[in-house]
Amino acid sequence: MTSKRRPASPPSIGPQTPAKRRRVEEEYPTPPETSRKGKRRAQEQGSGGSETESSESESSDSDAEQDFEAEHRERIQASLKARQGLARVISEHGIIEQVEMHQFMCHKYLTFKMGPDVNFIIGRNGSGKSAVLSAITIALGGKSSSTGRGTGLKSFIREGQPASEVSIWIKNRGPEAFKPAVYGARIFITRKFSRNGSSSWKIKDKDGRVISTTRAELDAIRDYMNIQVDNPISVLTQDAARRFLGQADAKTKYDLFSTGTQLSRLHEEYQACYENVENIATVLRNREDVINDLRHEQTRAAEELELVRKVNEQRTAIQKLKEELTWAYVAEKESALERCSEEHAAKQLRLDQINERLDVAKKQLESHSEALRAKEQDLKVQDDKRRDLAKQKTDLRKQVRDSNQQLEEWKGDTREFDRKYATIKMDIEAIQSQIADEKRKLEAESQSQREKEQQCVEVAEAAVRAAQSALESADSEKAELDKRQEDLLAEQNNLTGRITEAERDVRNCQNDLRNFEEQEKNQYAPYGKGIREVLMEVKRTEWFGDTPVGPLGTFLTVHDPGKWANVLRRHMGKQLTSWAVTDTRDAKKLRRMLEGKGNRDLQVIIAERDMFDYSHGEPPDEYLTVLRALSISDPYVCRVLINQVGIERVFLARTRKEGQDRLRQYNRSGVAWTADGFLVRRYPEGGEMSKPIQDRRDATNLILSDSRTEMRKDRFEVELRNAQARLEVLRTEETELKRTIGTVSRALKICKTRESDAQRGLARARGDLQQSQDDADIDLPAHITALQDSLKEAEAERTALQTEFLFHNNQKGDLDTHHDQVGTELRRLEESLQALSKERDLVQERIEQAAQTFAQSQGNVKHYEDKRTRETVELEFVEKHLQDAENVFADTRSKAFDYCPPVATQRNPKEIQRLIDSTQAAVERGGNRALPTLPQSTARLNTANDRLESARAERAAMNALQDTLKRSLQMRSNRRVEFRRHIAVRCKIIFQFNMQSRGYFGRLEFKHDSNELEMLVTKDDAAAGGSQGSNASSLSGGEKSFSTLCFLLSLWDAISCPIRCLDEFDVFMDDINRKVAIKLLMDKANQGGSGQYIFITPKGLGDITVGPNVRVHKMSDPERRQGNLDF
Repeated sequence: MTSKRRPASPPSIGPQTPAKRRRVEEEYPTPPETSRKGKRRAQEQGSGGSETESSESESSDSDAEQDFEAEHRERIQASLKARQGLARVISEHGIIEQVEMHQFMCHKYLTFKMGPDVNFIIGRNGSGKSAVLSAITIALGGKSSSTGRGTGLKSFIREGQPASEVSIWIKNRGPEAFKPAVYGARIFITRKFSRNGSSSWKIKDKDGRVISTTRAELDAIRDYMNIQVDNPISVLTQDAARRFLGQADAKTKYDLFSTGTQLSRLHEEYQACYENVENIATVLRNREDVINDLRHEQTRAAEELELVRKVNEQRTAIQKLKEELTWAYVAEKESALERCSEEHAAKQLRLDQINERLDVAKKQLESHSEALRAKEQDLKVQDDKRRDLAKQKTDLRKQVRDSNQQLEEWKGDTREFDRKYATIKMDIEAIQSQIADEKRKLEAESQSQREKEQQCVEVAEAAVRAAQSALESADSEKAELDKRQEDLLAEQNNLTGRITEAERDVRNCQNDLRNFEEQEKNQYAPYGKGIREVLMEVKRTEWFGDTPVGPLGTFLTVHDPGKWANVLRRHMGKQLTSWAVTDTRDAKKLRRMLEGKGNRDLQVIIAERDMFDYSHGEPPDEYLTVLRALSISDPYVCRVLINQVGIERVFLARTRKEGQDRLRQYNRSGVAWTADGFLVRRYPEGGEMSKPIQDRRDATNLILSDSRTEMRKDRFEVELRNAQARLEVLRTEETELKRTIGTVSRALKICKTRESDAQRGLARARGDLQQSQDDADIDLPAHITALQDSLKEAEAERTALQTEFLFHNNQKGDLDTHHDQVGTELRRLEESLQALSKERDLVQERIEQAAQTFAQSQGNVKHYEDKRTRETVELEFVEKHLQDAENVFADTRSKAFDYCPPVATQRNPKEIQRLIDSTQAAVERGGNRALPTLPQSTARLNTANDRLESARAERAAMNALQDTLKRSLQMRSNRRVEFRRHIAVRCKIIFQFNMQSRGYFGRLEFKHDSNELEMLVTKDDAAAGGSQGSNASSLSGGEKSFSTLCFLLSLWDAISCPIRCLDEFDVFMDDINRKVAIKLLMDKANQGGSGQYIFITPKGLGDITVGPNVRVHKMSDPERRQGNLDF
């Protein structure tokens, strides 16, 4: 079940050097263990399935193949693009530096010095080009048939010569050289063979010293350097190239793919291994019958030996056994008495311990009860305060509603004043118009006297208008100042809230800096008080279970603390300061230690040390979870946090929207924590919920912080300076605002004084106007006098209305002031209620903890009382049983003394009685037949035991070997199918990539179940028409050869061989396809990587441009006498 060479494994065949391993990891990742239907069926077949069945099941699953190709296509294409820009690396080992031939084929003597990169060997037909490949194959131990030039070594000897010799110089440099200390920088391999059938190798070091002459050493060199001269992909001879390029069908292409990648060889070797495993199973079944026979033989020998011993030894021991039996009964009773005594003492001790624990439990219950009552009293006080504040809030809300109602009433009255004033104004204007009409009629009669009186009236009216204008200006200015004062007071309230918030930020920053400085002195400061002393005491204390672990946050490290540390502290602050124990009894002891240092709020988690597998609960790798954002040094702490918080399935996101999108994309129920302070939850039925989470502004704010101490301290100091600067700016704004409010208040007071003066001036002007009008109206007719009286009444009514409006307008300032005062008091009261509510929640949480502790204490007391009752009843029963045992022992001992003296024994009576019965039976049987001697029986038994143990050991070893082989073969069979998938997908992509260089679209279709490979090609004109591609058989000879060459180049990526040879690849190509093909070969050779390429063509390179890394070897015209070539 072994082979000389290592089987192929993608992407390279042979030893895995570091560079090759990196390529394997990048281009052929480990296949996933799930989401593969074909692989799942192969695993379900069990270890008894055959490689053929597994392979057919995998290959027939076309959906799995398509999924696999879609999954890896983009990564392989990206890898190919990345390799195009890589620089060419010269191989340091495994390439041929020189080939030398003596009397080989048509050459008498010929030597080639090969370039490290690309070598073209050109020459006419018959010039001996292909002899170079044959010489390389023969010198490196390849099969004669693989050259296509003969079936044996004799056919390679030059005509008329007795022997031939070929030599190869192989480069052996670099860190991956083969035995560099032995061979040095070059390995010389010489093979000599003659017509009589002899063949020999000489493997020499760089100085020409012979190191080895064995084929095994050559195979070791080939395996190490991964040189595969018999692989048609590595070395494609002239005949094989003609046949493959011109006539290859679907099965031939698939055979080349399977043979070149050595997948077929793997399949054959695994089939042979399966047959060997079945042969082992057959042998094991046959060996079972042998073991049964040996077991029966061993049983018979043991029975015979036992019988002989009994007959020889027990005939004189029956009486002693009877005496021993007598005292064995005594010992049995004594043992029963001792057990009763021990049970009585244990029960009594157990009862005393239960009483002690009951006393402790009662004291704890009393203590916990007092603590619970104290916390309930605190809650009652909080509730009383809350009720008082709620009542005040209700009163203030009523005052706010009353104030709003008064403002609305004031606005209604203002609208009523406007309506009345407009009506009176219209009446006055109408009366004035009538008076003016009447007066115009009287002008002709007393023109001069009227003019004089009218002048007096006009002067008085001008004075009234001036007084009214002054009053209106004062009213307008007062309204503007009232509005300005109202805006300033509102701004002052807003600024006061901002100052309060800034002062809180300054206090928080000062607390952070103070906590950080405390942490610099004590790294455990954020986790509680005296944690360092608690840890030391934990180490010194003996525990019922494992040593407690904590604080849990000390075992956590955040991969990106700048982004996620605050999120994790916000949601996991309580768990980060928690401790964990494995035994319930240890939790009480640990709580006492923590409370002794003033840490009453720290949580103690009880969790068994169960290292369960949590991977099935994790989402796919593209989702960032809390567990993936953390590095947890203790697996037990990891499991505790998984059970407590579910960190393996809680998502992390930068924003609330991103968290919602992640949960919707995951399409399941779940939770997301966001960096902008939200908890987002998605329910199984599809609903969503999000709520803000407040930052923690205490000592725990330093947990999970960045480890760069100086930078963190600088950040805290900068935050403190910024907060103080903001507070100073706000206080400056407050001072300036108060100064502005004072200025406006003084201006408002002056404006009110002006308003009063304007009202008095208006009154005097109206009196003067009235007097002038009275003087002018003495001689007026009665109807004009009546109109003037009506005008006076309307003006008096307007004046009264203006006076009343001024009083009404002055009430607005008082209402606004009262409304602002009530609103400010209500906001202050609401803030107090909110703070009190938070404090009450904290007290409620403490009460719940105390109630839980109290309930646990009650359960402990009841538990120990029940146990005391049961133990008391059991103790009474044991005491009665002890008295009966004492009486029975005394009676049995007295009778034994009467029978015989005391006999020491360790056996029980039943065993002694069985010995007596069996001895008596053996004596009786021994008298009926002849028995062998004791030494003979002993030797026979030892022989039977040795044979049986040997057979069992051999069977166990064979069973273990069979199981190991089955598991290994099943795993390797599955891996072979995965390798085939990787290679096939890579060949498809590279084939398409190569065909694009000619403007064609090519596609490979692998049919693994029928061992066929279809090559579909679409030329550029057909591709433009939307053709899906046709079989390569419809192409011209040159196009078919070019397509087949592209397929061969795609297979080159499936193996990692330092040497690749191609003979007469362009035999069927026209000049255009040949030029494109040679450029494709050159590009392939110049891509990132290493290796040596040897191309043989009967045509010249012509106008094809070659690079500096290309060496061209031109063969002389066909002559059978050739020597060294001049290059």
